[in-house]
Amino acid sequence: MRNARSARRVLSLRGDGAMRSSIVSLTSLLVLLAAIAHAQNVFSDQQAAELIRLAHQNFWGKAKLSTGQAIHPRDERERQTLPIPYADAVRVVQSSVPAGLGAWCNVDWRSYYQAFMKAERQKPWSEKQIAFIGMLFGLAQGNLQKAMSTSPCTAKEREGVTKLLANAKKRL
Repeated sequence: MRNARSARRVLSLRGDGAMRSSIVSLTSLLVLLAAIAHAQNVFSDQQAAELIRLAHQNFWGKAKLSTGQAIHPRDERERQTLPIPYADAVRVVQSSVPAGLGAWCNVDWRSYYQAFMKAERQKPWSEKQIAFIGMLFGLAQGNLQKAMSTSPCTAKEREGVTKLLANAKKRL
């Protein structure tokens, strides 16, 4: 999220010198979008680890199966074990970025999320693992949306994020 933090800081410079600020803002967003397009991580390793820890901490007894039933571990060992491999958890965190930016810009991010989850359901995950993936995705998405919300999304940024979401959806 180093790039997102940089973009957020620069985005907050609007005001006097609006032309210069909007150019800097657009440049920052383009750097962020380029990082995403080239599969560079937006969230740092530490940020991803913290999001994974928080999702795991809040998963058992709070997440629900498709039946509406709360998810509980079979035993203490399952409670202590991450429901999916750590590398996949990091991938989920990084995959939430287009949706986080979409939520920030108030554009349709749900179709990307639905396509992402459809792709995950085609993998050999259990229903518990799918629930964890959805919870982790939402937590990371909301974290990025909140970080970016310190300044409004401009029309040019909205256009870039819309394209980013379309491209991310095609890569699923």
